[in-house]
Amino acid sequence: MKHQVTLGIKIGYSVIAWIVCGAAFISHFILMALTSIFVKDRVDYNVRTARWFLSTGMRLLGIQLTVHGHEHIPETGPFIIIANHQSHMDIASFLIATRRTYSFVAKKELLAVPLLGWELRNQGHIAIDRSKPTQAKAQLDALIEDISNGRRNLLVFAEGTRSATGRLGKFKLGAFDLAAKTGATVIPAVITGSYNVLNKNSFLMSPGRITIHFTSGIIIPPEASGTTGGLDPYRRTVVSRIQSLLT
Repeated sequence: MKHQVTLGIKIGYSVIAWIVCGAAFISHFILMALTSIFVKDRVDYNVRTARWFLSTGMRLLGIQLTVHGHEHIPETGPFIIIANHQSHMDIASFLIATRRTYSFVAKKELLAVPLLGWELRNQGHIAIDRSKPTQAKAQLDALIEDISNGRRNLLVFAEGTRSATGRLGKFKLGAFDLAAKTGATVIPAVITGSYNVLNKNSFLMSPGRITIHFTSGIIIPPEASGTTGGLDPYRRTVVSRIQSLLT
């Protein structure tokens, strides 16, 4: 009986939570549609207002976000945040936590979703369609140029997908190669708690505490690019930092 009551409360909370999320998303979309044409830097404006809607929604739902290590994100110059991935809550949490604007590489299917795709594009996020090699190479070359020239920063979940268990998966080398090619500072980052708020295996949410730790930056020399042997020491360093804060 106690289990049924607990499940009922969680379902009720989740229904309210998804309504709040939907209302925040639609309200932000309407605000952008009505006002962004009057703003010079639409990406920055979109991101700043999205932070307000997201942080307000999380507070209303009893989800607390604590951030450590803001000082490790450089005030100038490009950076690539490389983080673990536990939940759909991670993107919203990093958007709130990161004071400088960044992009993330989204799944191409997300850009086709009505309203969501519009929001992602207008916040400067991108999707690389690897099923079209010529187009993908052009997109990647443009991304490298934008990062190199300081026009774009990145958030990369190097596992490539959300963890099904909350434990750390294998990190791919793509973000490390980008950092070597562009001179961007790598900022290893750890998110904890989001798995308990909303995990990959369920649509049920729970209130809770999410914590993000940004750690000190790493510069990967350009000669490390293109080889596993050159990039792997930096991958091991980042994984070690993240793992130490997950345990």
